[in-house]
Formats: sequence, structure tokens, C-alpha cells
Amino acid sequence: MKDLEHEFEEMVRKHRGTIYTVCYMFSNDQDEVADLFQEVLINLWKSLPSFEGRSDVRSWIYRVSLNVCISLDHKKRRHKTVPLTMDVNPYEETDTNLNSRQMDMLRQRIARL
Repeated sequence: MKDLEHEFEEMVRKHRGTIYTVCYMFSNDQDEVADLFQEVLINLWKSLPSFEGRSDVRSWIYRVSLNVCISLDHKKRRHKTVPLTMDVNPYEETDTNLNSRQMDMLRQRIARL
């Protein structure tokens, strides 16, 4: 196991530029690039025992990196987030919204109990 770990460390040290290049193709945000880089490392580690050496290591790393980034990019696009905005100040007493008036009436009735 130590030999595999050492081989992996050397491989990553030698080819980290390739991994970063692919990650930066998918994001300019430094935090997101770091997340992509980490995901690539996880996938490289998992698939290292199955690497048969039929292709150049750099080509294999590039392909794994590209696949990981494409996969995560597709997931991100599928699950787009919408920022929540609040147009109403919850601490403002002058809200004329029907629901707010109903909530006020409910609170008053509960207080009477």
C-alpha cells in the first residue's frame, strides 16, 4: 500500500498542472477549482489500480480530470440554484398583506387563551 501511495503522490506532483488546467477550464472561482481538483484526485486514486499503462499517464490523468469536471458541471447545471430574496421586512409592522393580518389575528386569539 505504501508503494501505491508513493506512486500516487509522485504522479500528482508531476502532473498537477494538467489537473489544474482542466479544472480552470470549467471554473474561474478558486474555491470551485479546489473542489474540482479534489474530486479529480479522489477519482484518480480510485481508478489507479485499474490503470493498465496502455496510454501515457498524462493522457490518462487529463481524461479522468476532464470526465470528472464534465460530470460535475452537468450536475451543477441540472440543479441550478435560485437565490432567495426577501422583498418584505419581517420586522416591519406596516405590512398590509392579508396573510400577515391573519397571523396577527391568530396571535391575538392565542394570547387571549
